[in-house]
Amino acid sequence: RSTLCHSGATCEGGPGAVECAQLLIQHAADPDADLPAFLDSLALNWVILGTDAHAKNYALCYTDIRPSLAPLYDVISVLPYPNVTYAPKAKLAMRIGGEYRASSIKRKHWIRFAEDLEVDHETVVDRVNALVHDIPEAVERVRAQVEGSGLDETFTALLLDTIEAQVPRRLRALE
Repeated sequence: RSTLCHSGATCEGGPGAVECAQLLIQHAADPDADLPAFLDSLALNWVILGTDAHAKNYALCYTDIRPSLAPLYDVISVLPYPNVTYAPKAKLAMRIGGEYRASSIKRKHWIRFAEDLEVDHETVVDRVNALVHDIPEAVERVRAQVEGSGLDETFTALLLDTIEAQVPRRLRALE
């Protein structure tokens, strides 16, 4: 069902990425910290195919009068579940620059997202690019933490391998 978003646009089932970011810009205690953190979460979900990252998966913490973005929670990737979704057709919960399908999101979509927010698009693209570049190192840190921890190392290896395999595709998309 459609609802009316802050911007006056019609949203399917809830606010989208632009509306969430606008909320942070207008109302967060520290939008200079919260907006980049939200952008990082969008980029991460784009890479890992976090298809459940809708507005309800983000929260605000109220410590004073103004809120701040809460740490991420309920982050999940569909990559290790090929029977659940075919990765090239996987759709994100919120559009990036008008596009839901993760494999179709390109540099132009991140630029459009930035323009919709009236923020510098090169800063947005550079930040997304930096996050994608950092993923292989982060994957290796997680591998080291998992080793001998008692977690299912076979599943974890599958998850990390499939996430790492997304990196070259996402970097090409940002060119």
